[in-house]
Amino acid sequence: MKVRVISAIAALCVFVPFILLGGTYFMLFIWLLGLIGMQEFCSMMKLNYQSYIGFISSLGLTAVLIPHYYWPGWVTNGMTQNVLYISMVALMTITVFDPERFNIEKAAVLVLAMFYLGLGFQTLIRMRDAGLSSLMFLFAIVWATDIGAYCVGRAIGKQALAPKISPNKTIEGAFGGTIIALIVGIIYLYTVQPPIAINQTNWFLIVAVSFIGQFGDLVESAMKRHFQVKDSGRLIPGHGGILDRFDSTLFASIILMLWVNFTR
Repeated sequence: MKVRVISAIAALCVFVPFILLGGTYFMLFIWLLGLIGMQEFCSMMKLNYQSYIGFISSLGLTAVLIPHYYWPGWVTNGMTQNVLYISMVALMTITVFDPERFNIEKAAVLVLAMFYLGLGFQTLIRMRDAGLSSLMFLFAIVWATDIGAYCVGRAIGKQALAPKISPNKTIEGAFGGTIIALIVGIIYLYTVQPPIAINQTNWFLIVAVSFIGQFGDLVESAMKRHFQVKDSGRLIPGHGGILDRFDSTLFASIILMLWVNFTR
């Protein structure tokens, strides 16, 4: 527990300044996290990230992750889409020449990673560009859910939520985490007032973000169980890697951004 607390504080000390700076600084930091996440995908599949496979995967990820307005003027949306397509075709082509080490299943996982990491992290960048309070609203819901689910699950949790995937998570913990997130989210909306439409349906938004975030956690657990690894990486001692820390956030961010775009 001591290691987890110390490493969590250290991680926040690195993360928070970039959140406060925003703009290009935050974009570059998130891009770096995305690349680390891609390295973790390669590591779980026992692929060498420092190879042409890692380079091609990172190229496709970059084309998805960085919002178009950060690219130079001569780089169009069509160009980034072509880079993504070429990256996918290149990975599939490698399966022909090196089938023993790199098959179509591994290529498919890396292509999935391009979209999973790329769109999820791109959404974080877009939310920060929309305002610090918008991004912190997302983090408030995700963190409140995690803490609430852990505490309630430890106190009264009995029924396993997904016993074959993550036996320690309980149904009581999941509902408890969502209730805590709902309380925290409502308080945040009416005290901080981020640029999000405040109305009588906000409770549904918070519940949806909380629940979807928890499914992101379960999906990450399913991936680790499939690849037979305890953690996706060792970047943060006691916490695992980037995929371990951002699993809920990557899922939850998409739901929140869809809501914001829909209610404008």
